[in-house]
Amino acid sequence: LNVNYAVSRKACMGFSYYFAKQHDNAGYIGDQNGNIYKPKEGIIDCKLRIYELHIQFFRKNFIAPTGLYHQFSLGLVNYTLPGDSVVFYASNGTYALKKPLDPYTGFKLGYCIGKTNPIGHNFYINTAFGVNFFRGGDTARVRTNITERNYLLYTFNQNLRSHNFFEVKLGLGWIAF
Repeated sequence: LNVNYAVSRKACMGFSYYFAKQHDNAGYIGDQNGNIYKPKEGIIDCKLRIYELHIQFFRKNFIAPTGLYHQFSLGLVNYTLPGDSVVFYASNGTYALKKPLDPYTGFKLGYCIGKTNPIGHNFYINTAFGVNFFRGGDTARVRTNITERNYLLYTFNQNLRSHNFFEVKLGLGWIAF
């Protein structure tokens, strides 16, 4: 969901909301005490929400909100991981289910180049290709020793950064006068 407002002849400001479900494979990870952690089902399910503010600058010979543009964005990433999904194997052979810390947050910096093409009088098609940089707000906890409480966080933060680096946008918009 994306809402833009033309603030000048060459610029638009806007707000975007993204919702996604993501499945990541997670392997076994051991700590310095010989304990092993793994997900109960072999994959990590995640619900991801991104709230983003952005500004678009339209190129020469175009008037906002149609034409070629450069977009810069700053977003807040909020993701929730399933409860009771980590199996913790201790060095003495016992195991237990552990609930991960929840919710997790991070930040997203983005840049994309795109084009909006008008269709008829009030509609347009938006296409864009972008690059995102994620910085986890919980990175400090991840860089500590791996425990049964931060295993999912450690695993998911790595996947968040690698899977969501490039972005392709395709959408249908409506221009309100």
